[in-house]
Amino acid sequence: VSLYEYSSILVNAGYRTVVVEQVERVGEMNKGQGRKSDAVVKREACQAHSAGTLTHEVMLKKSPSPAQPNYLMALWFGDASAHPGSLGERLSFGCCVVDCTTSTFKYGWFEDKPDRQLLRTILITLQPRELLADKKSIPTAVHRLVQSLAVPPTVTQWQHWDPGTGLSSKHGNEDEPLPVQRACGAVLAYLRQAMLYEAVTSFATWERLSTSDASSTGLILDANALEQLEVLRNTDGKLEGSLLEHLDHTVTPFGKRMLRQWVCCPMRRKVDIDRRLDVVDWLLERGELVSELRSKMGKLPDIERRQNRVFALGLQMERKAVLYGEVESSRIAQFMELLAALKEADDCLAKVRDGGDKLPALLNGLVPVGELGHVDGILDELGSRVQGSEVTGYSPSPGCYPAYDEARSKIASIKSDLQEELKKICNEHLKGCKMQEAKFVSVKYRYEIEVPERCAPRNLEEHGLEVSSTRKGFVRLLSQEIREMTDELEKTEEQMKDCLYPFMAQLFKDFHKHTVRLQDMVQRLATLDCLLSLSEASRPGSGPMCRPEILDSADFPVPILDLQDGRHPVQEAVLARSGREFVANTVEMGVHASPTTLLVTGPNMGGKSCPYRIMSI
Repeated sequence: VSLYEYSSILVNAGYRTVVVEQVERVGEMNKGQGRKSDAVVKREACQAHSAGTLTHEVMLKKSPSPAQPNYLMALWFGDASAHPGSLGERLSFGCCVVDCTTSTFKYGWFEDKPDRQLLRTILITLQPRELLADKKSIPTAVHRLVQSLAVPPTVTQWQHWDPGTGLSSKHGNEDEPLPVQRACGAVLAYLRQAMLYEAVTSFATWERLSTSDASSTGLILDANALEQLEVLRNTDGKLEGSLLEHLDHTVTPFGKRMLRQWVCCPMRRKVDIDRRLDVVDWLLERGELVSELRSKMGKLPDIERRQNRVFALGLQMERKAVLYGEVESSRIAQFMELLAALKEADDCLAKVRDGGDKLPALLNGLVPVGELGHVDGILDELGSRVQGSEVTGYSPSPGCYPAYDEARSKIASIKSDLQEELKKICNEHLKGCKMQEAKFVSVKYRYEIEVPERCAPRNLEEHGLEVSSTRKGFVRLLSQEIREMTDELEKTEEQMKDCLYPFMAQLFKDFHKHTVRLQDMVQRLATLDCLLSLSEASRPGSGPMCRPEILDSADFPVPILDLQDGRHPVQEAVLARSGREFVANTVEMGVHASPTTLLVTGPNMGGKSCPYRIMSI
C-alpha cells in the first residue's frame, strides 16, 4: 500500500511515476541460457501512473475528488492554419475522454463559437484530471483558458496522434472527422505507454459525447450557468457553498457520480420531473426506511470501479511481476468481497420493494421483481469455486482446478516426507534422542532439526548431517535429503501460486458474462442513492418547504412563474451558519395579469442577483 500512497503524492504534485517490478525468480534466473551466475534477477516496468490513468483504489482515494470520474482527455483542433492565439478565433475540435476506472470512453466533434463557450462547458462539466495536448494543434488562447479553470487539469505534451491506432480502426467508425480520430488515437497510444491498453479497452464502452439538448430529455447547462449559479463550485473554486454540495447526501461513490450528472443535466419534461418528485414525497413519508437504506448502502465499496478491476484481472493468464506474500489470495478475497457487496446491494433494492404496497412509478422500475435475487445465482455459480475465509486465505475449491489440486497434493506429500525424514534421522543417527525432543525450526533455513547438544553425534559427516546454527544447549542440523525436499517444496509452492493466475482469469471471465445485468443493478442502486439524497435535501431546514407544481406548457399561452416567499437553499444555509436570516423573495410572472418580463433595478450590492439565482435554481 505504501507504494501507491507515495506514488499518489508524486502524481498529485504533477509528476508521472513508473513501477519497476521483479519479473523472474532466482530459480528461473539460474535456468536462463547464457546468463552469468552472478547476474541479477530480471526487472521490467509493470505500471505507470499519471493524473489521468489512476486505477488503484488507494491512489484514487488520495486524488482531489475521489468519488468523481478520473478523466483523461485529448483535444485536437481541426483548423491548423488559423492559430494566432486570439480568443475570438472560431475553431472546431475533436475530443476524446476516458475514465480508466470504469473503461468508459466518450468522443465527439464540435463546432465552437468565438467565445469558446462549448469548450469551457465540456471542461467544467467533465473536469478532466489530465489533458493531452500538442503544441502544433492547441491554440495559445485555449492554453490560457485551461489554466484559468477553477480546477485546471495536468497538461501533458503528447506527440503520438496517429489516427490509424484510434477510433476508426478499432471500432469501424471511419466516418468520424480526422480530429476525432486523432484525439482517440492519442488516448489509446497514451494508454499503451501507461501499460493499461488491454485492461481498459478489452471491456470498454464507447459513447458519443453530447452537449446538445435538442434530442434529450434534459437541459445541459453551459459554462456560464454552471459558474454564475455556482452549480458545481462556488466563486472561489471550492465545493463548499455550491448547489452540488447542498444536494449531495449520497452515501455511495457511484451515487455521487450520478448525482453530478443530474445536476449538470436537469430534467425539463413535466412527466419526468413529477415522477421524480413522487419518489421524493414517498421517501419523506418513510424516514425509518430511508435511514436503514442509507446505513446499509453507506457500507458498500465502489462496486462500479471494483467490477471493472475484476474484469481487467481476468486478462492476466500468467504471472508477470514476482509478488511476495499472499497477493494472489488477496485478489480472490477482493472478488469475494465484491460478490458479498453485490448481494448486499440486491438486498437494498429488495428492501425498497418491501417498503410499501404501491410504489411510485419511477421507484417501481428501479426494483423489478424479475431482477431481484439474481445475484444469488452468481454466488452459487462462482462462489462455490472458492474455499477459505479472510482469516485463513482463499484458494480454489477441490476439483475446480486440477493443476492446483495436483500441486496442493504434492506439497502435502513432501511435508509428510519431511516428517518421516525427521523420524528416520532421530531413530538412526541421534542416539538417546526422544521424538518429542527433536523438532523442525526455521531460523537460518526453512527446515532445520533442533535437538539437545547431548543428542548430536560427534562425527556428523559420517551420519550425513551438518550444523546449520546453534543456540544455548541446542544444535540445529541439516541433511542433504532435507535440503532437496525443501527445494522441491518451495518449487512446488511457486508452481501452485502460478496456478492461481489462470484460475482467477477463468473465474473473472465467467463473472464478466453477467456484466450487463450487474451494471444495470449498480445503475439502479445509484439512482436510488440519488433519490435518497434529494429526499434528505428536501427536509425542512430553516423554514418551510413545498413541492413545486410544474405546469404543462400546452395548457397556458404564456410562461408562468409564481414563486411565493422563495428562498435560495444554499445561501440560506450559509447565512444560518452565521446566525443570520435569509430575506424571502416573491416573484410573479405571467400570473394574475402580471407581466412576463421584469426589470430589476437598484444600487450595486443591493441584492439584484438574488431573485435571479432563486428563479434559475
